[in-house]
Amino acid sequence: MFLYTYAHFWPIEKSNTKLMVMLDEEERQNSYISTIEAAFQSHEALKNRSRIAFNKVPPVYYDNSGWKRQQYLMMYADNFTSAEFVGFVDTDCMFITYVHSNDIFEKGKPVINGKSGDPHKRGEKEEQIWKEIIRTTFEFTGMKEPMKCMSYFPVVIRTKHIAAFRKFMEDKYKMPFYDIMREHISKKWFGQFDMFCVYLFNYHHDEYVWYVHNVSPGWGYEGAFEGMNTNHSIYTPEMFYPKPRIAIHGRYHSPEIYPATEFFYDLLKIGTCISPPFPKSNPVLQKECFLYQTENDYQTKLFIDMYQFEKFGFYK
Repeated sequence: MFLYTYAHFWPIEKSNTKLMVMLDEEERQNSYISTIEAAFQSHEALKNRSRIAFNKVPPVYYDNSGWKRQQYLMMYADNFTSAEFVGFVDTDCMFITYVHSNDIFEKGKPVINGKSGDPHKRGEKEEQIWKEIIRTTFEFTGMKEPMKCMSYFPVVIRTKHIAAFRKFMEDKYKMPFYDIMREHISKKWFGQFDMFCVYLFNYHHDEYVWYVHNVSPGWGYEGAFEGMNTNHSIYTPEMFYPKPRIAIHGRYHSPEIYPATEFFYDLLKIGTCISPPFPKSNPVLQKECFLYQTENDYQTKLFIDMYQFEKFGFYK
């Protein structure tokens, strides 16, 4: 899901982006490793700009939870790259349109594209998880969540600020960061992007461009979770300007009544049709995009198959 849409929509060569897939050391001998490597080698732009890295972390630091382990590792991302910026995505991230540099950076600064609003509009289980994540962030950083930053991909951060965040926490707790995780945080629900976000908002605010999408206009902070910001004055009017999102959390969006494969194809088709070049130079794309634009019945839209997307991909 991620790799295919990344290869299709991201200008890999033009941006000189390098991709790292982080896997657990215990998985090194699994057969799917060769599948990933073969996918890298089959794509000209990915061939020399992608690699797999392995990590070995004692379970005590992430409460023996794979979900928490990947969050823990993001807090050490500077140990795996020397690049000025690092971008994070989940494996179910789907790019849905052509990616332009202005989607990621403005005036040389990374864009943070968060959300704010009523947190009660989720299922009961998810609501309780986010309630604890926000409380954990507040409890251990001492800062309230200005916005929900687990709301867009890629999450791009200046690499040096990851080490600075750990140093901030170490100064606060007077112990190494891994011990903070082991003793205080790992046994709770926590969110790495949430912690990054509150730290960057308060300590490196002017080194980023901030947007916030208010998903609950008119909400007066009734029933706000502990640790949520309830002071509207922290936002500037410019932060509420529209900022399109270039990717989605795929598994959160595929409706049960609509097969996931067709959902995937349809998003690829829509993204291709609304992306440059205009008009389409390939006759197949011209026909398919015209049908998409003029067809009213969502269920009977034509789809471009995988082979066609590989053949006509034009953002490399």
